[in-house]
Amino acid sequence: AQCYPFFIQQWGEALWNCAAQDGAQRLTDAQVQKAQSTVAGQRGEFYSGRLDEIGSNAELFAATVAVADAFLAARQFDRQGIAELIRLALEDRIPEETKREEQAETLLQELIAIGYIWKPVRAPYLQPGIPSLMAYIAQHRDKRHPRIPEETLLQLSQESRHRATP
Repeated sequence: AQCYPFFIQQWGEALWNCAAQDGAQRLTDAQVQKAQSTVAGQRGEFYSGRLDEIGSNAELFAATVAVADAFLAARQFDRQGIAELIRLALEDRIPEETKREEQAETLLQELIAIGYIWKPVRAPYLQPGIPSLMAYIAQHRDKRHPRIPEETLLQLSQESRHRATP
């Protein structure tokens, strides 16, 4: 469930339903496996819905894929680092630098608003809202969304860490 409340609820419901169907007082491995299958299907539907939510906006999707790549590379980014990452993802889409920077900030705000990324209180770095969603998004990229080079991710992450260190 990755500590994500919705997934915890899915697990609880699936386990409850399996136990209730069998009239069981204790869960068996078979029931847990059955619940796991149910939850995996529900999670797939959830991910698909989230993908549809962002996929209708090409610039938002480009930003989301770039952020997924960054977090999957296990890098740490502050707000400025994520904004720069999004700006890089928009280079082919928005040629004018000023407009690209403005759009990067708008998209960053939107990703925060929909819970795709968030910043825990007093933490220096942004974090994925649902870590497993990052892998799903990255898997559903297309050729229009190339990976940002690892060296660039490393550099942006190092700059973020430098800003976060007093």
